[in-house]
Amino acid sequence: YSRILVIATNFTDDYPTELSIPPVTVKEQAIGIEVANFARLKEEYAKDKDCGTTIQFQLSEDDATVTYFDIGQGPTVTTKKALDYETQKQHTINFTVTSALPSSNEPTYIYGQLVIDVEDVDDRDPVFSSDVYHLQLSESDDITQRVATGPMVLAQDGDTGINASLMYSVKSSEPPLNANISDNGELLVQGPLDRETVVAYKIIVKAQQVDNPSASATATVSLTITDVNDNVPAFDPQQQQSASILEDASPGTHVIWLVAKDPDEGENAEFVYTIHDNSGAFELRSNPVTRLTELVVKDANLFKGLNSTEVQIRLIEKVPVVGDEACDFSTSCGLNITVTVEDVNDNTPAFSQARYPIIIHDDQKSGREIGMIKAVDNDRGKNAEIQYSLAKISGDGSPDCDKVQVDASTGELSTNQGMLAGVTCLYTASACDSAVQVSDRRCSTAVVIVTVNKSQLNNGSIDVIKYDARIHEGLDVGTFVMTLPTADLISNDTNFVITGKNLETATVLDREEQDTYIVSAIRRNGTQDVEVLRITVHVENVNDNSPVFLRDNYAIFLMNGDEAGLNVLNIS
Repeated sequence: YSRILVIATNFTDDYPTELSIPPVTVKEQAIGIEVANFARLKEEYAKDKDCGTTIQFQLSEDDATVTYFDIGQGPTVTTKKALDYETQKQHTINFTVTSALPSSNEPTYIYGQLVIDVEDVDDRDPVFSSDVYHLQLSESDDITQRVATGPMVLAQDGDTGINASLMYSVKSSEPPLNANISDNGELLVQGPLDRETVVAYKIIVKAQQVDNPSASATATVSLTITDVNDNVPAFDPQQQQSASILEDASPGTHVIWLVAKDPDEGENAEFVYTIHDNSGAFELRSNPVTRLTELVVKDANLFKGLNSTEVQIRLIEKVPVVGDEACDFSTSCGLNITVTVEDVNDNTPAFSQARYPIIIHDDQKSGREIGMIKAVDNDRGKNAEIQYSLAKISGDGSPDCDKVQVDASTGELSTNQGMLAGVTCLYTASACDSAVQVSDRRCSTAVVIVTVNKSQLNNGSIDVIKYDARIHEGLDVGTFVMTLPTADLISNDTNFVITGKNLETATVLDREEQDTYIVSAIRRNGTQDVEVLRITVHVENVNDNSPVFLRDNYAIFLMNGDEAGLNVLNIS
């Protein structure tokens, strides 16, 4: 016979389902990568000691899950979208574990989470803590020390999970600047700083990974140079240094604009103009709106009659400069301005005589001098250049009066043809200056009387004998001039007299008033006067006047460092 063994099994839920699924690590940026296969996870990490227990997984497909993952059969979990460590370092997927015995209609539920850790990869450049860093340095600072910006230059790896080591460098500078940066973000500037040359620098600093130099980033360091009072004010290189002014300019008349600048800034750049003019003829005037300063006339009477004068302008700093090249209240920065005084035609030429009586003979040869008219103008330049002219007043209707002429430049009178005896001609002599504007010219007049006598000497016609004589000015009346060849001569001249055979002075002569006289010695022949001799008397100078300076005081202003041999002043 045979034996049959029957085993009866009673499935009871005596043990709970044990579930221990470790976190899963997935590299960022991976798409379509299987993250988890729950069929395998169930075999490895889900345990139930009850016999016949069936275990099933059901994953929650909430928004957070389906955004990044695809849930497939198995079930399986696959990346649907690239994960980003820097955005979200960890994801979780909720799931439900259902465990059931074959004979039970009441399954057991367990809830769990699949933790997915995102592994950072080197896919990001370094990141600076600020786009722009600011730094101020004084142009007098010791630039051999490293200085920190505000805030400190700082960068870190964009891949925070890796946090690779970084190194810094200066990529560029505008304008160029010799600078470098340490690994701790401190800047070192090498070379002198001059705010007057460059006010600010734009420095581009670079951070890059030590193990991957291609991963890099840049930021800007804005370096501002602050001012130190290390400059003195100076006149503009194009500053006008000479000007012209009319001698009768009214007070306040503009002479010259002053243009100066201190390259420093703020209070360090403030200065004032001061005038140093011993004559007192000029002053400074400032416009508070335009802030321009000009040299103007104060009193024209103080330079009237001068050809030129000099004024010095000094620049005085309100805040003394630092260093040896000071320009403060004890040391000045100056400019010498030459002011040319232009003559105003305010003087009329003056003749030396109101009347010029001239006696000639009918045998006077044409072209020879018969007399001289002379005028003096106390102006200067063209305004003192005299032009002479002669206009007939009357002449007994004789055409001979048209034969007398005058040299326009010298005032010498002459005849262009012989004239008949017995004719007396009256002329108006004019002396006019040569002002550029014809309407500004000034003139004066004198009377010229030309008398023509018949030439008879020893019953025959003779030429007038000419002599030259010289005498010093300032001698007493009656001073001997020369001896004449005969004693029967007379003279109608008011400045000289003939006594016997001697020609003597009738007045005290002054060379500064008139330096030449023409004296006619006449022999009376019946009712007719005949010129026998013509003496030209030259008045010689006597040192009877002391030199006179055009100004009472002359000021000389010299700058430190002026070269030897420099013309500093004209004295006259």
